[in-house]
Amino acid sequence: QGDPSVAGVWEVPIPDGDVTLLTAGLEHDALEPAVSPSGAFVAVELYDSETNRSDIAVFDSNLDSWQVITDEMPMFDYRSPRWEPSPDHGERLVFMQYYEDGSDDVTQLCFATQADGETWSVVTADVEAQLLEGRLISNPRWKPTGGELLLDYRITDNAAGLNVAGLVVYDVDADSAQLLTTDGEPELAHWSHDGNKILMWDRSVETNTDTSER
Repeated sequence: QGDPSVAGVWEVPIPDGDVTLLTAGLEHDALEPAVSPSGAFVAVELYDSETNRSDIAVFDSNLDSWQVITDEMPMFDYRSPRWEPSPDHGERLVFMQYYEDGSDDVTQLCFATQADGETWSVVTADVEAQLLEGRLISNPRWKPTGGELLLDYRITDNAAGLNVAGLVVYDVDADSAQLLTTDGEPELAHWSHDGNKILMWDRSVETNTDTSER
């Protein structure tokens, strides 16, 4: 039995079988579970209510154990783990990194891979630096064929009354970002099943969308 005061992740066999608490022994709430394409790994966001920050932990079904892969960087907050659906790059995980730089909020993408079959290596891609203008990125969604991510962004300047939302596509291997929208209010964007189109809902009347490269 798990601690009823802590949110956990359960494995439920289909159509029947014993239900297993995968997060037994973890001290913090396990949120946003994501299963790798091979089924060998489960990534979760571990939320600590005392510090109000989260780490990313990965469960290895072969070793039947958890590893917190962001515990060496406690000054940051980590959320939204997502596995790449394509097996071309092995088991590649993306998640968000949040922190404050003075009075400014900063968001970055992090990628984790298991190079030696045991240790997870985490690298950061500074997409915001490529886009400039203070865009805060969030909600990474892998292209169904892998290699690219669809991201939301927002620019907020309360003093100037500015609150702009938009979409970005980030090519992971080329380390390059492309703005898809420069105005409007696109929401609920997602890839088509083959990755050739991006579908979105826009609450505004007009949206300027750069599709020259897509």
